[in-house]
Amino acid sequence: MSLSRLLEELAEARLIAKFASGVLQAARDQFTIENASTIERVETASANVGRLESAVRETALERYAVDGNKKPTPGVAIRVLTKLNYDPAAALAWAKEHTIALALDKRAFSKIANVDPPAFVEVTEEPQATIARTLKEDHASSNTHQQ
Repeated sequence: MSLSRLLEELAEARLIAKFASGVLQAARDQFTIENASTIERVETASANVGRLESAVRETALERYAVDGNKKPTPGVAIRVLTKLNYDPAAALAWAKEHTIALALDKRAFSKIANVDPPAFVEVTEEPQATIARTLKEDHASSNTHQQ
């Protein structure tokens, strides 16, 4: 299939998708209007659940701090997690010294290598096709000789 024909089909498909998206948004807006009180009840109930869950967790942790009981009541348990706190610079120095736990920051390296590539970096170019967000229907007909 020619590039011009593909662009025509793409332009048409985008129009159909945009129209369908508009229809869907209108239906969502209508649903929101028709169900505003139900939506408000759900939001209020969800906020209440969140507030009560936080209160249960806080109260359970307070009890655990006093008595060490990991199962204060049915449905509630205390899980003790191990957390590591360390200075990242000290950790990096340790990793270098032991030559383990090292990882390349690919994003930072790529920025540096784009400016001043080390000898082991091969710089290549890779073509990538881009498509305009808006396609004019007459674009395809004016470019039929470019296939």
